[in-house]
Amino acid sequence: MKRLLTYRDHEHVDFAHGLFLLNILVQSVAWGAGCWFLWNWIRPDIAQAQISNPIWVVLLWFAVIHLVLGLFEYLFHRYVLHSVFWMPLKPMRDKHTAHHSLTHVRELAHKLDEKGDAEVRNKYPIVEPEQIEHSAFPPYALVGFLLFFSLFFVPLQLLLPGAPILLAGTLAVIFSYSLYEIKHAVEHNDYESFWKPRIEKSRFFRAWYGFHLMHHSRIGVNQAIGGVFALPIWDWAFGTCFIPEELPLPGARVSPESQVPPKPRWPISALDKVVESLENRIKEKRKQAALRKRASTLSEAQD
Repeated sequence: MKRLLTYRDHEHVDFAHGLFLLNILVQSVAWGAGCWFLWNWIRPDIAQAQISNPIWVVLLWFAVIHLVLGLFEYLFHRYVLHSVFWMPLKPMRDKHTAHHSLTHVRELAHKLDEKGDAEVRNKYPIVEPEQIEHSAFPPYALVGFLLFFSLFFVPLQLLLPGAPILLAGTLAVIFSYSLYEIKHAVEHNDYESFWKPRIEKSRFFRAWYGFHLMHHSRIGVNQAIGGVFALPIWDWAFGTCFIPEELPLPGARVSPESQVPPKPRWPISALDKVVESLENRIKEKRKQAALRKRASTLSEAQD
């Protein structure tokens, strides 16, 4: 049971894709059945609208919602998992920071060769038990996301009772979440046995691997892990997609100037400044609180 709920643990470093999908299936069926009975009870017309619309209408709503969820993923990743503009969100940022710390990619500035290229320290592949910490969302995350997005789906469904919004929205959330977890797990597969032979034969696999690899080297780029049907649409739109010709692969050396990422376009450039200002306020408040606590401790010691 523990293995079913965790997909990977300290005894099984590899991500258990089959168990993950089984977990998703169980949660999806339970959620779908519960919603069907609930809406049949309170609004039978809305329940029937989910199954009476043509399939192309459901797919159209699915695609639109998935596109919006891709934007949510981008903003959530950039401003929640990598920033703290609101203290209640800090635990999520701390866990994601731990994941990056355990799978970091860095150039060693003090280890330059005669050309000025830096040695790379690459811990990106998840091959050690300690690296699995916070590498995936908790097993109940899907239900949490479904509950959260229901806050938007339900009002929209009530506004458009004949549209299959609840069905398409639920499918889009399940698909987006599953795509994120599976794609992210594959991207952290062992380099030597899994990725290296693929990268050497195909520019497609090189771009795929390099995309998330560079995020672990430069956290300001390549935020769209699942993206939109696995494409980094919003990174392209905001100018934060960065896959240099020189990748910081295990055992590689790279020129520092090749690793300089592009600056994001508006509105991300503006949002970055707003979030940075809010973060600085939080840091200043924490600093002042620490100083007051220290002063109080010293005062009590003197007494």
